[in-house]
Amino acid sequence: MFKSFDDVKMVASFGKPDNVLNLFITSYLQGRSLREQYETTLEEEGIFDEQSFALWLKSQMEDEDFTLPEISEEQITDFKHDNYAMFRAGAYPPMEMHLDAVVKGDEEQKAEYVRLCQEVKGRFPKLEVE
Repeated sequence: MFKSFDDVKMVASFGKPDNVLNLFITSYLQGRSLREQYETTLEEEGIFDEQSFALWLKSQMEDEDFTLPEISEEQITDFKHDNYAMFRAGAYPPMEMHLDAVVKGDEEQKAEYVRLCQEVKGRFPKLEVE
């Protein structure tokens, strides 16, 4: 139902646009929030497995007052910052583009490759180390 971290990683590796990434990230963060809520309700019993979580979630969703956790743009941005390397890796243009430009001596293609790389760096900036 909810996306896993591996789902988000797979979508990131394909360099999908922000609207697609944000949908996957939101789904993942909602699922994570519900898991935390579930774990808190069973803290005393110490029971947690996928099957019991699925049953609990189903019972919650049957309640007419059930709403999915709200995920803010700030949470999505924070998630992207915390995992920027994963998102950057899939968003870079293929290395073959650069190698092809070098072999052909095509300065315009080299410049386009550099421009696309800079665009990725702007889209997924590195965290500043304090």
